[in-house]
Amino acid sequence: MLVLIGFVPVLLFSVAALMPSADAAAVFGLLPEVPSTWVSTSHAWLRAHRIAWAPHPGLLYALPGLALMWLGAWVVGRTHPVLDADQARRDDARRRLQQYGMERIEPTLE
Repeated sequence: MLVLIGFVPVLLFSVAALMPSADAAAVFGLLPEVPSTWVSTSHAWLRAHRIAWAPHPGLLYALPGLALMWLGAWVVGRTHPVLDADQARRDDARRRLQQYGMERIEPTLE
């Protein structure tokens, strides 16, 4: 779920970056407005450190979205072995149920 939530701002920023500027402004209009003091402060900091590239304010939403996607993928990667072990335990219990017939009830299937 976190991967999908983080994908939305990344997708909006990516689509808007590939569009002409007039259409991109409409796409960026879907995102909340970034305060102008934040933008001017970041541009001043970049100029003071002699960095010629100034990122678009939409990147402010895309980077946390990307981090959220990474977090979601990490959580899924950590829980996948646990889910596999639980599924193997259930499959084993079903196999034993067929071996023993109906006279024995497996505690894992109750």
